[in-house]
Amino acid sequence: MAFRRIVLPFAGIILLAVVAGCSREAPAPAPVVKKMAPMQSAPPAAAKAAEGEKKPAPVMVYSSAGKRDPFIPFIKAETKQLRSDLSLLPPLQRYELAELKYVGLIWA
Repeated sequence: MAFRRIVLPFAGIILLAVVAGCSREAPAPAPVVKKMAPMQSAPPAAAKAAEGEKKPAPVMVYSSAGKRDPFIPFIKAETKQLRSDLSLLPPLQRYELAELKYVGLIWA
């Protein structure tokens, strides 16, 4: 009994949806093709006159006078200064890192 209460309404809804989707459709109307008006060609004398009136393009010259250089970096690199008095530094800071060599590790 409960089966009929649940299944029959859903079956009815599905049946109505299928039947509504099976309706006949009218054929699509034929596309309308518009005819273009024929283009009127200019007389050859006018074309020759237009060619004679063309002026050459002016030559552009770039001058960087008074403008800043775009290739100068914003951050200036500091020059490395040699320390004159190394005796004031601790022993490890007296050597550059590239001068030191890792030999091994003692694990105690």
